[in-house]
Amino acid sequence: MPITERLGEALKLLRNRRGWPQKQVAALAGITRGMVSSYEKGRQTPILITLERLLKALDADLCDLYCALEFVDGRQPVGHDLSPRFQPGQAKPLKAASNASPAMRPAAHRSSQRISSAP
Repeated sequence: MPITERLGEALKLLRNRRGWPQKQVAALAGITRGMVSSYEKGRQTPILITLERLLKALDADLCDLYCALEFVDGRQPVGHDLSPRFQPGQAKPLKAASNASPAMRPAAHRSSQRISSAP
């Protein structure tokens, strides 16, 4: 499956896990519902700024997107390593927007250890 389709399926998985319609995600991301639909169907690929807006709207980070992509590829069961807010039954309304993008904030469910290049 091409990356555009995989990315779209992953975004749709995250949106559906939140229990939100495309219209709500589009409004929070500052894009049209048609754009969300086009991304989810793999017709278009969002530019990085738009992808960041979508993740922020979903209150997701890059780890959540990666785990959703892994599920779409069939490499892990749905829900494995997703943030608690994406577990079934955990949909909650978004809090007021913060200055830091969720993709840039450290998630509480990951280790904060640094990886050293020294042997």
